[in-house]
Amino acid sequence: MRELIEDFENERQAWLAGVVCRQFIPALELPEFSVAVIYMVGSLSTGGIEADSETMSNAKRIYSGLVQKAEAGGFQEADILSVYFHKHRWTPVAAELAAELVECAGGIDAFLDLFDLLARDTESMGLVQ
Repeated sequence: MRELIEDFENERQAWLAGVVCRQFIPALELPEFSVAVIYMVGSLSTGGIEADSETMSNAKRIYSGLVQKAEAGGFQEADILSVYFHKHRWTPVAAELAAELVECAGGIDAFLDLFDLLARDTESMGLVQ
């Protein structure tokens, strides 16, 4: 997954691609994809990856929603994980914490469903709002 992310010109394109192509990712790769989503959104939201203000604002909103759901499920390491993102460091410990966040948010499917919902442009959702 990391190779896929690095192939994009910038992180925003990778983030948008994650929303669009989830349905095409083989089930065996969904755990890695979920952790990559956390890495991208977390790094964008904390300033670990440079982004314009709109992208950073959207990433903060999405990351906050994901963390709230995970904390409701028992996740207690959000502050530690945010430090890894802010420093733009990806270690086995950070990957383990991100995987725990996904699990506490209800598992891979629930996590990705929530991500899809949070990542949508609410202005274009009409009556769904």
